[in-house]
Parts: sequence; structure tokens; C-alpha cells
Amino acid sequence: MEWSSLPSGYSLILALLILVASIAFLVLRQRISTRSSGNDFLILGISDAGKTALLTKLEFGRILPTHTSMESNQFASPRSSSTDNAHTGTNAVRFVDIPGHFRLRPQYQDQLASARGLVFVLDSAQLARNVRDVAMALYDVLVHPAIGAARSPPPILVLCNKVDLFTAAPVATVKKMLETEMNRLRTTRSAALESHESEGDADASSGAAEYLGFEGQDFKFDHIPNEIRFQRLSVKNEDPQVVLDWAEENWWE
Repeated sequence: MEWSSLPSGYSLILALLILVASIAFLVLRQRISTRSSGNDFLILGISDAGKTALLTKLEFGRILPTHTSMESNQFASPRSSSTDNAHTGTNAVRFVDIPGHFRLRPQYQDQLASARGLVFVLDSAQLARNVRDVAMALYDVLVHPAIGAARSPPPILVLCNKVDLFTAAPVATVKKMLETEMNRLRTTRSAALESHESEGDADASSGAAEYLGFEGQDFKFDHIPNEIRFQRLSVKNEDPQVVLDWAEENWWE
């Protein structure tokens, strides 16, 4: 039966079905293209948190002698699933260790755009001493346009490392300490931004996106668009399979 010979009612229904199918296809393709722009799981954090140790443990099953990284390192782990990633042509989960030294971090900001997910490693045994540096590093990541303002914000795993040490803070304490410090940091940065705006700084408007969370409320990790999970681990003494499992869970999402 030709299209012209169909009753007008059937023609309308068929046209609507084609329209709905086309819209669904475009939405699906857009979601895939948005997520496929990033294929790496970036390992972030300040120096001596255990990032490179985690990478070597993932790759070799043991920790190799490490030193402060001056350039990024990477490791591709075969996925346990037998189904290849249809739009990347690979079934490997790639982890990239980003140097944590504060002078080197700006060099790797562009790599955040390639992030499918973030593993933020911190030393939970030294957090009381380093909480400001840790909070600043995490804050800078969260306000990056590719992370906090992305159409599909990448998930974040905060890995509380060195829990084998006596001074290690519990996960709940780590979360609370970071929220408190990041709230202070947000106040400081907001005041600095207002100062620049009052002086007519042309670049001040770019800082508007750096406000983290909800205005008028103390900062909470629940306020950010990213799905965030806190996980305790001793990279030295435990199998980091939890990191691989988390990465695979978020490969398609």
C-alpha cells in the first residue's frame, strides 16, 4: 500500500511514530556523543596522596617505587565485560595519573575535558594537616567547566587512602572536614570575586561559575551536580578492585 493511499488517520499516526523515533534517536546520539568525548578516568589529588602507587597497584598488582610525578602516567585495564564499547571501539578502561604538585596542576587542566570519571585520592592519615591544600585541589576540579558545568557531569570517587595508619580519619570525618574547608574557601573566593567586580575587572564575570553549591547554604557535596562517592582504602595493603569496579559501573552511565 502506498503512502498516498493510506487513510488520513493512519498517515498521521505513522508520521507521529516516525517523528518520535527520530527524536529518540537524536537524543540517544547526543547522550552518547556527550559521554564519548571523555574516555579517561583521571587520578587526581595533591602530592604524596598515593596516586602513582594506586596506578602501579592497578597495573602490576603491587606498589613499585615511586617519586613525585612530573608528568602524567597511564594504564589501560581490560574491562571484565565481553561487550566492547560500541562508540569508542575499545573495551579498556584507561586510568591517567595526573601530577599533584601545585605548580604542575594548571598544565593538565585541559585533560579534565577528557574525563569520563575522576578518582580523587587523599591521604586520610594526614588530612588534619593538609585539609586546606586538599580542599583547594578538589575545589578547583569541581568548578572546572568540564566537570561542574558539563551536560553530563562525570562521577567522582573520593578515595580515602592510607586507612591502615592509626591517624587515618574515618570517611564521615573526611567528608565533613572537606565540606567545612570548602565552605570557607568558597567564602574567600566569593569575596575576592566581588572585589574584582567592584574594581571593574573585565575577567571577573568568568568567576561566576566558580561558586560551588547553593547560595545562602553551607556547602555540602550533595549540592554539586556530580555523583560523588567516598571510599576508604589502603592502597598499600588492600586490593584496589573497588576502583576498577567503580570505573566499570560508570563506563556506560
